[in-house]
Amino acid sequence: MHLNKSGYWLKITVALLAGLSIVLFLLLYSWDFNDKQEEYKEFTAFFAFSGLGHETNKNNRIQNKIEELTNTKVSISWIGNKKLENIIDKMIARKEYPDFIDGAKATSQLILSGAYIPLEDYLQDYPNLYSYLSEDEWELMRSDDGHIYIIPQFGIVYGNETDTSHREEAFFIQKDVLKWAGYPKVTTVKEYFNLIGEYLKTHPTINDRQTQGFLILCDGWRGFSLSNVPQFIAGYPNDGCAIVDDKTKTAKLYDFIPEAKEYYRLLNEAYHFEILKSDTFVMTYEQYISQLKTGSVLGVIDQYWQFEAAQESLYEQGLPERTYVPLGLTIEDGVTERYRSVEALDISNGIGISVSCKDVRGALSYIDQLLGQNIMKLRFWGEEGIDYNIDEDGLFYRSEEQRKNASSMNYLADNFYTLYYFPHFDGMLADGINTIRPAEQPKEFFAALPDYDKELLNAYGYQTFVDFLNKPEEENAPWFPLYSFTNNLNPKSEIGKINKRLEEIRKEWLPLVIMSEEGQFDIMWENYSIAFHNQIDINIYENALTEEIGLRSKK
Repeated sequence: MHLNKSGYWLKITVALLAGLSIVLFLLLYSWDFNDKQEEYKEFTAFFAFSGLGHETNKNNRIQNKIEELTNTKVSISWIGNKKLENIIDKMIARKEYPDFIDGAKATSQLILSGAYIPLEDYLQDYPNLYSYLSEDEWELMRSDDGHIYIIPQFGIVYGNETDTSHREEAFFIQKDVLKWAGYPKVTTVKEYFNLIGEYLKTHPTINDRQTQGFLILCDGWRGFSLSNVPQFIAGYPNDGCAIVDDKTKTAKLYDFIPEAKEYYRLLNEAYHFEILKSDTFVMTYEQYISQLKTGSVLGVIDQYWQFEAAQESLYEQGLPERTYVPLGLTIEDGVTERYRSVEALDISNGIGISVSCKDVRGALSYIDQLLGQNIMKLRFWGEEGIDYNIDEDGLFYRSEEQRKNASSMNYLADNFYTLYYFPHFDGMLADGINTIRPAEQPKEFFAALPDYDKELLNAYGYQTFVDFLNKPEEENAPWFPLYSFTNNLNPKSEIGKINKRLEEIRKEWLPLVIMSEEGQFDIMWENYSIAFHNQIDINIYENALTEEIGLRSKK
């Protein structure tokens, strides 16, 4: 076949252009990929948490691996034993912030002070991050001004929930107390304190230390378990700030419901029987954790994540009998406990990128990469062949040596890096057969248990430790958790001021009520009630909560 000159040169030109397009595409792809890999980025982060249990040593193996894969290093600082208010106030006054911030209870203050970059215009450029929440959930994360400032790190479930331990609030009791009593089923607060009191009589010391019956953490913002227990023992879920009538959709403060008075009366009795001592009201968080690590404390009321570091320490010390299991106690038999709830989106807390950050896209890219499956495996399982293995069916498992390593705090500090306070999933990996947390892989959970724990679970006929509590209801109420509303209140607003005064008056009066002299409890309770009602405009507060319930019910 013959071509004329014009046709010939046209064909040559098209071929050259096509070839050039391919070369340019490969060059651009290579440049983009290499630029991302070669441009090393460094950021700072502040988390308003103690950092206990999340310490890492220099040259941590997984940290180095993640830094290598992301070409990003993040220097993390924690609140430690400093006052949150002082740290945040100083940041705001100087207008100087770390690149990433989770301000915990100070999040609303940071937002109002203009500390965070709005994120909504960036999110769709980062597929892992954007798909982390649904479109409706991202809409819920918007602040009153319409912007999205924070990304929640917790309670985001991929697939189905896989909990083997209760990570939320409950009454916790040492396992040896249950074994000593013949594995009883303890359902009421009175039974709980009676059991601890009887054990205390026969075990005045544990490991050469004076046995302590019961502790309540009261230090700063962590002291919510001093006041929020009435909602649980009356059979309500953890809305935190109030109880809600499901039928009328109205909120009511739980401070003076009949169950509250009876509970604090029982604490007053426990105080006079020396099950509970006065130092619990002035103990710092660090002192609290140190006490629990000794194995000499029989019971606590708390969120598990607050004392998880102590629980892990007890296991490492070879003291499984001194570790704790949760109990869903009520004030009397016949009340259905609701300590467990399916995971819910908390719109009041999260990690944000500050206005001091010089590379917002680099910071978002880092979070996006952390949410990828390969790095998610690294964060929680470690490296294949070193920290875990894969069987022929694709199921992850650990050898005895690997399990031993994973239970050693020293080994973890050198070799694991969960970046737990950055966004992550709970539940399942994308393969659908492996859990994100090794301790929630059914076979791995049971294989890693010490014999003492296996004996305890078998005695009760349970498979995991969450079986000590009722199963959660299939679906949360649309307003749940209501505390995500009060956590976000403008502290200068009328309702915000009431909320702050609520916290203050509870911390001021409840220790006095609990420590009231014998025969004086009713008088002290009445004095507390008078002070409370004189200083708190209950109607304004409850009406604001009820209005929020109505708004959330319509969404």
